Amino acid sequence: MLICPPPGTGVLAQVIFGHPASGGQTTFFDEATALAKIGVRSWLLDFDFERNEKDPANLSNPQREIEFRKKCLLKIQEASILLGDRAPQIYIGKNFGAFVGGMAASMGNKISRYILIAGLPDLTNFYVSSDHPVAVNARTGVPKEMLKKYHERTHIWNPTQLLSFGKNTEIFFQFGDRDPWIPRETANQFIYAAKGPKTIKFYDDDHDLNCEQARLDRVNFIQSSCLPFERGVSLSHEKQ
Repeated sequence: MLICPPPGTGVLAQVIFGHPASGGQTTFFDEATALAKIGVRSWLLDFDFERNEKDPANLSNPQREIEFRKKCLLKIQEASILLGDRAPQIYIGKNFGAFVGGMAASMGNKISRYILIAGLPDLTNFYVSSDHPVAVNARTGVPKEMLKKYHERTHIWNPTQLLSFGKNTEIFFQFGDRDPWIPRETANQFIYAAKGPKTIKFYDDDHDLNCEQARLDRVNFIQSSCLPFERGVSLSHEKQ
């Protein structure tokens, strides 16, 4: 879904939105509509979740999980190509969208800056070893050999393994201090995997991270993308 600025308004930046697993193409509709008023053209992705209710993590079929992750990466790449070079491109992903964005940031494309919101750095390890109830429930009854095979096949398809290749990509990480999915230790795994310029901000919020300050910080980050980017300059954010 493409959302464009009003007629007569120039396109100052282009944003590709990646939604959470619990959301869909319209998750960021309101945010994209608001951004259109200041000259931002947005592409709202649809990752087409077709999860098996009995095996939502594809633990019994690692190849299917790999193909799904690759399909999501391809959707980002296709959107980037279709948007073209008219204005700087920024990717914004939330939860699962941030996870996929963390992989996309390593692969070289027209997207130079990423905003990753409350994303897991390693979905494979989450399902194999996390104590979070969703992970525990997903692997209940799954044989250890099957979990081992799943880990061996899918572990490379995670930001923790790929993000180090995106050394020229700037990332703005947004996390919630009260996020039961992503404690600080887990968030730091994502942060440390990024080798390019990065900005990190934690908010007094949970996994949904819907606070107004986080949205305003995204607007500021996008607006800074419309200016000649000087490495090391980061508005009012904490620079790492």
